[in-house]
Amino acid sequence: MDIDQFIIPSHFRELVVDPFDETQDPYINLQASQTQVTIHTFNDLATTFISQFTTNRVKRLEVIDLFDIRQAKGKSLKKYYACFNNAIVQVNDLDPKYFVKAFQKGLRVGQFSDSLALRRPASMGEIRVKVEKHIKVKEDQADKIRVERDIPTISSKANCTHSGKAHHRQGSKPDAMTTQFTSFKLKRRHILKEVYHTQLLDIPLTN
Repeated sequence: MDIDQFIIPSHFRELVVDPFDETQDPYINLQASQTQVTIHTFNDLATTFISQFTTNRVKRLEVIDLFDIRQAKGKSLKKYYACFNNAIVQVNDLDPKYFVKAFQKGLRVGQFSDSLALRRPASMGEIRVKVEKHIKVKEDQADKIRVERDIPTISSKANCTHSGKAHHRQGSKPDAMTTQFTSFKLKRRHILKEVYHTQLLDIPLTN
């Protein structure tokens, strides 16, 4: 076909390339013209863009990667659960049964792992409920131990105060009366919690 008879398309755009003057690299000059004629459609642009920045893509985790997560020694159940949840959102496969198996496999041997083995959870939602209950029980136990550890100190101080008061009364006049109070160093909420747990007072039920 004669080039003079070729019909130029309406969307044709003439290339703007500096003429080769034999003073620059010929490959650079050729590349400048080729760059302008390599993309004709949006699909060409998308393909070129993805291939150019393919190394920047975020790697998605596979289900098998979840089985590598472990509750290390000294790592609390709360931190392990948070770490496992962060990994789940990066997994393409959303089959919950594999999540449950991977979570149980990574647990450190102990009371909580034994409880899950006896009553196998069917979803991560059930595991979340069990984790929250277990953490709450552990925190309450820790508070109770702290309170019980500090109670002997309070009792000994109270005994010393009362014995000193009795000795003072023996050497003073009968009509000389002094009022003394024992100062507690525990916080009020700890004392109230201990009173509640030991049932020292009959607390009326609210309607």
